[in-house]
Amino acid sequence: MGVGISVSLTTLVVKLLSEHVSAVIRQLVTAADTDYLTGLLNRRAFDLEFGRQVNRAQRSGLPLALAMFDLDHFKQVNDRHGHAVGDQVLRDFAALLQRELRSGDTLARVGGEEFAVVLFGIDLDDAVAFAARIGRELQCLSSAHGPQLSVSAGVAALSEADPGPAALLLVADRALYAAKEAGRRCVAVWQDGHTRVEARMGGEPALAADVA
Repeated sequence: MGVGISVSLTTLVVKLLSEHVSAVIRQLVTAADTDYLTGLLNRRAFDLEFGRQVNRAQRSGLPLALAMFDLDHFKQVNDRHGHAVGDQVLRDFAALLQRELRSGDTLARVGGEEFAVVLFGIDLDDAVAFAARIGRELQCLSSAHGPQLSVSAGVAALSEADPGPAALLLVADRALYAAKEAGRRCVAVWQDGHTRVEARMGGEPALAADVA
């Protein structure tokens, strides 16, 4: 009887330890993939998920678009209002993007004030509409709370000319740069080897235009 109890207790302890180790491993994996400030995917996790999404689109034949967002003059937010306010701005913008996200999309913070959204099953026009809506909602949000904010966006769609995630990220980045060069507070697209401003959010830049 004593041996049976001992074996049962040993089995139970081993099972509990195994479950604990598995839970710790899951937590470590989650922490490695998560941006500490916003709770979004970080750049490492984004690159992996982005590749999966592109493969998914290519297998299914469905469209896919990438929208890149950069908060305008974010350094001035930190300089004028402090880093605590800047951190809250990043969290609030992340929350805004999460509210607009559909099931099956991918959202990540890929840089200091730069965010990426992979829009599965969305063509270029719908992606532009999504990015412009985010910009307008950010302006409404910041009008009521804290510093005045705006965002620039670059959008590109997966195509046979840009068949992989690296190529799509490159052209979306070029579109984002074009949006900032055009005065910010707008959405620029990459299409057929060229960039163009496709939508403006309206209003004047929230802060002086001396910081990219």
